[in-house]
Amino acid sequence: MSMCQNESSCVACCGTLNLRLRAEQLRDLLSERTSQCPDAGRADHASLVAYRSAREEIEASLERYDATVYVCPFVGWIEEGRAGCLIHPLRTGRPNSQNASFYGTTICQSYDCRAKEKEANKEEAERHGSKGWQTMALHIAEGDALVYTRIIGDAMFYRLVEAIGDTASVLKAAPALMERLVRLRLCQDCGPTSFEIPGHSKPTVDDLIPVLFREEDRPTAARMAAEAIDAVGRSSTM
Repeated sequence: MSMCQNESSCVACCGTLNLRLRAEQLRDLLSERTSQCPDAGRADHASLVAYRSAREEIEASLERYDATVYVCPFVGWIEEGRAGCLIHPLRTGRPNSQNASFYGTTICQSYDCRAKEKEANKEEAERHGSKGWQTMALHIAEGDALVYTRIIGDAMFYRLVEAIGDTASVLKAAPALMERLVRLRLCQDCGPTSFEIPGHSKPTVDDLIPVLFREEDRPTAARMAAEAIDAVGRSSTM
């Protein structure tokens, strides 16, 4: 079993970033959950279910970016500065402890996403001379777990990177450009999620720029994406 964060802190699959809150409000929310969750998530099943019900009611009034995305109240601080699942089996010692959550153990443990893939492929990417997506995210986040989650768990932004080119090639050919593009994405008022809707067609850069960036930022984002594509092309001919 894995907490799905070997080195870093990610809660992209749990809906926390779907809450329209400022960064400091999100941190306070995680602290509140951690202190209120019975035995910091290690209590018996009935106590955890009761906590979940109470927290869902408390947080029902919080504004969300997407009303269809569930927000799990078991996301908290698993250690100082590190966000994660308070009822994960590695914390509780019980293999089915996540059955107290809305989705349950089966879904929580089997869920996969790009963030998990990127972390697993970090060493391979670095062997090929790439900075690695996880490494870039950690660099930009500067130890902030919620900023890291916004970057590493943004499935739609991953699609943009892949529309520009192979991720490793893009990061190797245009690392500074990609860092600027990530920082521009962080300025958007949105609730990124790791959930992906399968599509039959592969979106282009032109398709994704309007989805990812507000109108005034789209020309800048499009220009940086075009420059990154050119850099990848030049690199491939060398």
